[in-house]
Amino acid sequence: MAVRNSVLVAAFAAWMTVTGVTLAAINEYSSRPGSAAQAPTSWPSRSHIARTHGRGTLVMIAHTRCACTRASLAELERLMSRAGDRVEAVVVFVGPPQESGVLDLRTKARAIPGVRVVEDPSEARLFGAATSGQVLLYDQGGTLVFRGGITPSRGHEGSSAGGETVRRFAVNGAASSSGSPQTTASEVFGCALFDTNNDDAGAKTSGVGKEP
Repeated sequence: MAVRNSVLVAAFAAWMTVTGVTLAAINEYSSRPGSAAQAPTSWPSRSHIARTHGRGTLVMIAHTRCACTRASLAELERLMSRAGDRVEAVVVFVGPPQESGVLDLRTKARAIPGVRVVEDPSEARLFGAATSGQVLLYDQGGTLVFRGGITPSRGHEGSSAGGETVRRFAVNGAASSSGSPQTTASEVFGCALFDTNNDDAGAKTSGVGKEP
């Protein structure tokens, strides 16, 4: 009996160890930010995305196969429900064309009131984005006031520093309580947009799942 109990205790201890290591790895992955955008501080003149005079413009860059981005789009939907006509949003998609039977993030984005969808990896590069879910907020004059993510971690919805910054702008028309034009930033959580191992003029855009 003593031997049997010892075996059970050892097996339970091993199970607890494996479970603890697995949960720690999952937590570490979900809280690991992606590469930040090297975003232009003024709206890029070469962009083909139209801006509306007198409104702020939010640009989200997303990969079509990044499951984490569903949470970013859910947070965007909440933000846009409070933005009124003060902010317009554009989601720029990178990735392969739509596949039948696969949840299409583009459909989810198009369903958000006030959001336009653009499919153009060159625009994503123009805005210096590297991670799916990257948000860039430009004020009415085309000055960058925020860059970062609007989720607290990978694939998780909820309050975050970035989301709060964008919410304040959407509600008050200012990125900070002082109304300062200085760019604020937060971490962005998502998959890599581009395959950095083949990052040239003909680079692949299927880097999702790779560690940023």
